[in-house]
Amino acid sequence: MTIISRCNIPIISSCSSMLLGRYVTQYTADSVEQRPGRNEFAVATYQLESDMRPGDVTLMGWQSDGMKEIRKWETGGVLDLLWTPDGETLLAAKASGEVHLITDDKDRTIEVSPGNILLAVESDGVATAVSDNKGSAFLLDPSLSSVSATFPALHGSRGWGWEVWGIGVSGDTLYSGGDDCVFKATDIRSGVSIFSNTKEHTMGVCCISPEHEHHVLTGCYDELVRRWDTRNPRTPLLTSSVGGGVWRLKQSRDHILVAGMHSGFHVLYRDTLDIVRSYTDHGSLAYGASWLGDTGLVATCSFYDNLVTVWNAFSEGKGDTAQSEEGS
Repeated sequence: MTIISRCNIPIISSCSSMLLGRYVTQYTADSVEQRPGRNEFAVATYQLESDMRPGDVTLMGWQSDGMKEIRKWETGGVLDLLWTPDGETLLAAKASGEVHLITDDKDRTIEVSPGNILLAVESDGVATAVSDNKGSAFLLDPSLSSVSATFPALHGSRGWGWEVWGIGVSGDTLYSGGDDCVFKATDIRSGVSIFSNTKEHTMGVCCISPEHEHHVLTGCYDELVRRWDTRNPRTPLLTSSVGGGVWRLKQSRDHILVAGMHSGFHVLYRDTLDIVRSYTDHGSLAYGASWLGDTGLVATCSFYDNLVTVWNAFSEGKGDTAQSEEGS
């Protein structure tokens, strides 16, 4: 095992002792999401085959010693997943422009952006937002039966737009970020822009994760996690480099889980954004990540090797030691 450091904080870079289980999907895996209140998580896949975009959603059960497949839905390609807070309904953002809603006994679809690809779905527990590959975002009505509001050309112009990879909701504010390197906030009541930062992100904004009323995290392809105070959105409060494009950010009480594409998966201290653990045993792009409750366990997936793993984010394993740069 190799131990490396940044800012004198130990990082585990080879993590076989942390691994609890592996699962191989039929198609390329891109999203995982813990089911609230249950020892289950969902895995989404998306495969580009010529003009076809096949994919599916698999429900997995997990325990402290591994995982098993429970059920599978043939949905077509899915790029992002979100459970409702009660864990009763799973929302899947599909390459067909639809949101697929899945419960234990039935499933249905909502047409959101016909002819386009849905990229992200997020919620603050009250409002649910979806984004597409043509620069637009959408809000779903509270019953999850239709689109209640459309925000066209947030990133682009009417009829053309950049992919909106990152979306977030907090109260009356919709946050968005896209391939145009722009991080925006929009008032969902009026559709009026609150701010638009066009200079800070040097590459595409991949994900957005509101922390509380005024603090928001962004992940960017330029390999930086940024914390913002939205009352002064010209420059971030704090930044942290993870060595790969930041595709997903998932929060727990004290830590932030990062899917870092080419650099693997990372656990950051929430307060400082310092890296305290890295998991690099996936063989491809680190795309999907989810905390499994408050157990310290994590589910992750990587793209081209179709791999899903469950691992312990805080296990150092027998014989593991940590050392700083000063002692190495």
